[in-house]
Amino acid sequence: MSKDRGGLGSSLYAINRGLLVKWVWRFVSQRDSLWARSIKAIHGSLFQSGFQVKKGHNSCWRNIIKEVESLSKQGIHVLNYLRIKLGDGKSSKFWCDSWSNEGVLNDMFPHVYALESCKNITIADK
Repeated sequence: MSKDRGGLGSSLYAINRGLLVKWVWRFVSQRDSLWARSIKAIHGSLFQSGFQVKKGHNSCWRNIIKEVESLSKQGIHVLNYLRIKLGDGKSSKFWCDSWSNEGVLNDMFPHVYALESCKNITIADK
């Protein structure tokens, strides 16, 4: 509702949608935070699971994933807008992080990834 009619002047739906997408950004950018580690332990990596939420787990993560899926159906692919800034490569995982324009390497090359002995190696160490 507009401000002159007593509203906020913004859509609460749009604000909520933006905040849910921000949690995806936090999951990617702050991957070592307690929240991100908890989500990974329960549901797996965002990139590896393909936006899967384990059945029987009603959580805020399920709502976040539903919103991402809704946006994807509208042609807005949230993960395409999230990239890791490499810098020196010491904190970016070679196989598991989305640092290339093509996607996450372990998803693109699962057979090569299966043979890798150091799956958590950083780009700097590779």
